[in-house]
Amino acid sequence: MSEEVLVIGHKNPDTDSIAAALGYAALKNLKEGGGYKAARCGETNRETSFVLSFFNTDPPPVVEHVFPEVRDVLDKKFVRLPSSACLADAAKLFREEGVKAILITDPRDVLMGILTLGDLARWILEAERDQRDIWNQPVIQMMTPDPLCFHPEDLLKKSRKLWCAPLSAIILWWTRRVALWA
Repeated sequence: MSEEVLVIGHKNPDTDSIAAALGYAALKNLKEGGGYKAARCGETNRETSFVLSFFNTDPPPVVEHVFPEVRDVLDKKFVRLPSSACLADAAKLFREEGVKAILITDPRDVLMGILTLGDLARWILEAERDQRDIWNQPVIQMMTPDPLCFHPEDLLKKSRKLWCAPLSAIILWWTRRVALWA
């Protein structure tokens, strides 16, 4: 299993909620070889603390919230291209990397914009209609400049309010500096 799965009872944990989380995480770890961890979404009450103490068991760690974050819904694979590259370079990169968006950066690796598959398709269709060659055009002329940027830990609900721009221009970014994260 690539990511740990948290097993949580309910918001205000009581004895049955904590015991169920501990038991189910242990069962899943036995059956599936690991990857499950009991957790709780609040402080334990006196009864639960007594039971855990009686059985010499530590309470599961507290999870601050279970709301989806930006990191939960967006791709983690980022591909970048210098602003001096041409559209043919971008098309090749889309094909080779299998991504839906390419980050366009300046010579200092600072994010300038984003080029999406949708942008590429639009430019190709317009060029076909107008019978012009666009493959040597710089990507800086075709990108969406200054995309909205979010921190990976931003709550999705809060970030969604800012999504007035096209979804293609919204990327996961916590600085203006290009950096990949795992």
